[in-house]
Amino acid sequence: MPSTAVIFVGPAASGKSALTKAYSEWLFRNGYSVAIINLDPAVKRLPYKASIDVRTLVRAEELMEREGLGPNGALIHALEIVTGGLGEFLKPLSNELRATDYVLIDTPGQMEVFLTRDISTVLASELGRLCGSVVALFVVDASFVGRPSDYAFTLLLAIATQLRMGVVTVPVLNKVDLVSGEALSKFTGDLISEYGTLAKLLGGEGSTYSEMLEEVLRAIINYCKAAAVPKVSARTGEGLSDLHRLVLEVRCGCGDLT
Repeated sequence: MPSTAVIFVGPAASGKSALTKAYSEWLFRNGYSVAIINLDPAVKRLPYKASIDVRTLVRAEELMEREGLGPNGALIHALEIVTGGLGEFLKPLSNELRATDYVLIDTPGQMEVFLTRDISTVLASELGRLCGSVVALFVVDASFVGRPSDYAFTLLLAIATQLRMGVVTVPVLNKVDLVSGEALSKFTGDLISEYGTLAKLLGGEGSTYSEMLEEVLRAIINYCKAAAVPKVSARTGEGLSDLHRLVLEVRCGCGDLT
């Protein structure tokens, strides 16, 4: 079958790089071939060996020194450079893609910079051209599920990512080894099945912020797919088989992903 591209997106410190490493190792142990692309020009150390590393093209730290930019400005400028040459950047991997089962893409830690710049849409387009299917995993720190407002806002970001990039995007709750079972049982991660519960909790918070979140969720729920959201730990390996099952369901377009 054609290769499947899996893009890891999510807020800083959600564990994208660690989960990229853990999933790549799980895939390898289960007989799949894997390639990893690092798209973060600001990262200093990677937990995995990248097949293609954007830092061979540009490093944010060097731009800071050479052009007198701050961290955010350097990252933005670095991503602009990458966007302009993304086709050439991915070209060395184009032949390998035809013989690779999974291509994992680790995106910058500062998610907002990645999503609000052209690189996110250009990347989705290039991967769509090179791979058989593309899925984005929106990595969420599982501790967020204990706070309705934080959880609702994270779901909004996941949906916005899907609309922005134009690829199926599903949440993944990471770091479950650091969260109590009681907190994890509060929400499943599937907005469609638990919208009523979440809306009620948001209404009970009594803030303008919560009220706004409830209204926005109601407006965009039609853009979601029901999904059995994986609860994983990049550190212990828990839930990686569930994550892979979801990726397979997205790839084959089977039903509602539950």
